[in-house]
Amino acid sequence: MKNAAVALALLVFASAAPAQNAALVRELLTVSGAEKQYEQMMGIMTESMRDGFNRGFSEAMKGRPIDAAKLERAKAIADRHMQELQRGFVAEVRRVMPYEQLVTEVYGPLYEKNFSAAELSEAIAFFKSPTGRKFASATPGLMQDASRIINERYLPQLVRSTSQQMEALMKRMIEELNKL
Repeated sequence: MKNAAVALALLVFASAAPAQNAALVRELLTVSGAEKQYEQMMGIMTESMRDGFNRGFSEAMKGRPIDAAKLERAKAIADRHMQELQRGFVAEVRRVMPYEQLVTEVYGPLYEKNFSAAELSEAIAFFKSPTGRKFASATPGLMQDASRIINERYLPQLVRSTSQQMEALMKRMIEELNKL
């Protein structure tokens, strides 16, 4: 009888710990501004899409003899289609990976696996402090600024070099395939 009571107590404790950790993870995500960062991520992705689309549009229009009025109409058409693409993309992201699903299926299990209840509580205390609140509120803007700088400074070079590598690789692959 005593063994059964101990086993039951262990079972209750074991099942309560994950629930407690899940609640701590949810609180940590709330106080750290994770949902705001999710929304910010969408803004960054759509901004990157727009930048890439605009660069592609500019490249496509280079060397085309077109008067200013037609160019403005072409820009308006491209902008309308880009906005439609962005709206569809955001809707698809929200459908495929809604924030709440990420919390329960991705963030929750990862945080629970990597942090104890005590560590989660300490992180929560930090994000509730003035410095933690400042950190949480500044992070989305910092990430957006960093993304913009990376896109401006490094992405064009990376795209050029990887495009050249891919073209060379494809050329070699086609040559090998043609020998079959």
